[in-house]
Amino acid sequence: MNKKVFLVLCLLMLVPVGLNAVAKTKKPTYNVCTKPGKVTDIGSVEFPIATKYKHLNNLGQFFTAQECGGSRLKLFRSSQTYVDLTLTLKKNPSKGLLSVLKSIGFKSTGKNKNGTEQWSLGFEKKVLIDRLLKLKPYYQQIERDDCLNCG
Repeated sequence: MNKKVFLVLCLLMLVPVGLNAVAKTKKPTYNVCTKPGKVTDIGSVEFPIATKYKHLNNLGQFFTAQECGGSRLKLFRSSQTYVDLTLTLKKNPSKGLLSVLKSIGFKSTGKNKNGTEQWSLGFEKKVLIDRLLKLKPYYQQIERDDCLNCG
């Protein structure tokens, strides 16, 4: 076999590997970044949430949007406020989480029937979405979030 034929055969064997590698790197980190939001019964728009944040209906949308970046994050930042968000924490929250909650303006509302702490912003509080993003490192310590009048 001459050198030219050998080189062509080697290149042909590498092409599928190269194309496959390129295709893998172009996939989005989360397919939720490209899915559109759904309009709820009360007229607000809910965006898809990454699996790891599924337990957080509201914060999960913000945390996912931050990871998606670009226009998805801009959609949330354009509103800039959130009203009456209540968080139920898992047992034994860290001092770091409690400190961040206080710095944002959350107040402890006591423990629920399961003995876990609840924290609320209350109706009078309006907070920048960017400040709520400070809770992201603690998402595993938050059991769930609820919001009244958020639509």
